[in-house]
Amino acid sequence: MAEVQCLKFHFEVRYTHILNFSTVIKEILAPYLKLATSFSIGNQGAPEESYRLDFEEDSFSIDCRWDRMIFLSERNLDRFKEENSQIEVFFEIAEKLTKRDTFGIFTNYLVLVDLLKVMDKKFEQIKDEIKSDYLTIKTDEIIKNPDDIAITLQKIFKNKVITLIFGPFSQNDIVDRKLIPFKSPELLKLIETSGVLMEIKIFEKTGEVNFTLFKEIITIINSYTKLI
Repeated sequence: MAEVQCLKFHFEVRYTHILNFSTVIKEILAPYLKLATSFSIGNQGAPEESYRLDFEEDSFSIDCRWDRMIFLSERNLDRFKEENSQIEVFFEIAEKLTKRDTFGIFTNYLVLVDLLKVMDKKFEQIKDEIKSDYLTIKTDEIIKNPDDIAITLQKIFKNKVITLIFGPFSQNDIVDRKLIPFKSPELLKLIETSGVLMEIKIFEKTGEVNFTLFKEIITIINSYTKLI
């Protein structure tokens, strides 16, 4: 069975604006500074001031802003299945934020994950196989022998939208999609490989964000991973 690697995982939870965010978040993040590899501040002095903790050895970061929190990572997603993993830090910070008087409500979340199924085939061969499996004579009339292919599928539920985009993987995707943000050595080796790249996007309007929801998201992602 071909290997599937996670090249980028972006989990973003959004909430109503916190007007005194810079004051509140400094106190909340203080205990975590000693655990982080580095710490940076963006838009300093502005209402949109942001605070980012980088944990380079574990290939993840937590970006806290006045209207959202972002968890960015790469490598195997199975390491986030347990609550005593890196994602626990993210939810600890989020929970402390919700307990402040000026916190309003969660509004929605967004997941963007890029998965690569490594294959022992050339780019052109993979592209031709995808063309044969998914394209028709009609599409050939629009662009004959395309240099690249991306298939997009979308499902809309009541409050949730799931979008899948997949196609042959090339080295250009690393730069174009800003993949492998933490430059993990085992993932950088994949630059010279070929395979099928799938981007999974999940957006849902919800006022409840917790670890249980997160585990459900990972389950959804894993279900699609098996179909690449």
